[in-house]
Amino acid sequence: MYFNTKKCFAMRITHWRNPEFFYYSLGDEILESTDCHTFLGVDISNTLSWNKHINSITSSAN
Repeated sequence: MYFNTKKCFAMRITHWRNPEFFYYSLGDEILESTDCHTFLGVDISNTLSWNKHINSITSSAN
């Protein structure tokens, strides 16, 4: 199976204040790290907080 590395992201989900930083790779390419990503219309943050998603929904409703 072939994965497009331009569409793949790495997200660390943690509540630690100073998490250890690792580089994740797929094949020979290092994946881009992100703090928030939209999946099926839901904004998922690395702290599992709903704030980003709620702000996005309320701003589009107004």
